[in-house]
Amino acid sequence: MKHNDITILFVSFWIGFVSDIVLNYLSSKKSGKIIESLRPYFEKQTCLFAAIYAGLTTMPLVYISWKFANNLIQSITLAFVIGYIADIAIDKYKIFGNDLDDYYAVAGPGFWGGAAILFALLVTLIISLFLKIKLP
Repeated sequence: MKHNDITILFVSFWIGFVSDIVLNYLSSKKSGKIIESLRPYFEKQTCLFAAIYAGLTTMPLVYISWKFANNLIQSITLAFVIGYIADIAIDKYKIFGNDLDDYYAVAGPGFWGGAAILFALLVTLIISLFLKIKLP
């Protein structure tokens, strides 16, 4: 594994980790029905535990989007599709238990998972520019 690969994995883990902490905080505030529907999940997890899970979920999905595309447009498209499919799988197979049932009842599976991985990829790309990592 190249240095760039390790950097991408590291950065994308932290993006998922920090994003989850932000969502945890927002879910306890008046922040919209979809985000507030995450509250039951966060109430049953410690903030650290949930954030680690989010980082471990985000990391491989961003990495796959990065490594298996030939250009930026393909990476962006792949990130959304992979996130969409992963979100459906998380719901269908109850990967995080039943605690996300309220969320999926409100938001539906797919779109927001795709948007989350796309967001993580874009932030990883911006950070990679700063760190001078070769883009796909």
